[in-house]
This record gives sequence, C-alpha cells and structure tokens, in this order.
Amino acid sequence: MSDSQIRHPHGANGRNRRRLRVINPAFQWKYTLTVVGGVFMIYTLMSCTLFGILHQQARRRVLFPDVTSVWENTLVMIVCAAVFAVVMAAGLCLWSLVVTHRICGPLYVMERMLTHVAEGRRPDRRPLRRHDELKDFYALMWRALDRMEQREDAYRQSLRRVVDALDALTEREHDAAAIAGARCQVEELRRQLHEAVVGARDAAVHAKDA
Repeated sequence: MSDSQIRHPHGANGRNRRRLRVINPAFQWKYTLTVVGGVFMIYTLMSCTLFGILHQQARRRVLFPDVTSVWENTLVMIVCAAVFAVVMAAGLCLWSLVVTHRICGPLYVMERMLTHVAEGRRPDRRPLRRHDELKDFYALMWRALDRMEQREDAYRQSLRRVVDALDALTEREHDAAAIAGARCQVEELRRQLHEAVVGARDAAVHAKDA
C-alpha cells in the first residue's frame, strides 16, 4: 500500500464517498414506507374533504343561485382546509417527536456509555425500551466492551502469574538471569496492558466524537 493510500484511505480528496443504498432494510424501509403512507393518507383525506365541499357547493349553485350562498360555501371550504391543515400538522409533529424519541433515546444512552468508558469507568448496563430502535447496535457495543474487559482481565492474570513467579525466584535466590527474564516479561505484559487500555479509551472517544 502506498503512502498516499495510507494517508487518504477514501481517495485523494479524503472524502468518504458512501453510496446511497439500503444498509439496514428493516429500519430504513420501515420509516420510508411509514412516511410515504402518511403522505398518501393526508392526500386522500384532504382530497375527500375538498371534494365533498365542492360537491355541496355545486349543488347549492344549481338549487340556490345566490352569490352570498356561494361566497359562504367558499369561506367554509377555506376554513375547513385551514383547520384540516392545522390538525394534520399537529399530528405530524407529534408523530415526529415519538419517532425521533425512539432513536435519540438509545443514542443518548450510548453516548453516556461511551463517556464512562472514555473516563475509565464501567458503564451501567441498562436495557432499551420495547419500541426503541438501534437495539442491535446497542448490543454490539456491549459485546465489544465485554470483549475488551475480558482481554484486560487476561492481561491482569498473566501479569499476576509473572509477578508471583518473580517473587518465588527472589525468595529462592535463583540466578540473576532468571530474575532478569521474569522482569522483562513483567514489563512486556505491563506495556501490552497499557496499550490495550489506552486503545480502548481512544476508540471510545473517537466513537463518541463521530
């Protein structure tokens, strides 16, 4: 791999050119079809309402050819259309709040979790609500965190065994070469443990910033 490819893994301009495609069908199609269905329902209700008003207005024009009556019917149509638009806007606003809450809630929980990891603390495991989205991603983050903790525990156990062996060598006054070798193992395991902890924290910080 060339130096330019290492510096710019996504191309010369450094942009991540992500293609427009369905990555998570269950999530994307669910809300896409919901929005399309909502627009179609609003269009149908609005069309039926206006058609009924116009139909009544046409009948009154035939039966009662009065200008005042026509103007009153037109005014009623305008008022009904305005009320209908306000009601639909309020309903759409409420629906948007519910949908975004199902997405922003899990994002808020994961942000707090990454904040605790970046600070070196163990985050509290809390389940998401029944209708929340991003449950698979949330479970993946916890599996990654558990894996990092298992790795750190393995390093600690290895370090503890080496320290015990070093103590035993010191007590029995073995040769200096064995003691020096054990000390080298301790330093190597300590370095690996430090790199694992720092790498986990850096990954958490980068994930939070992204």
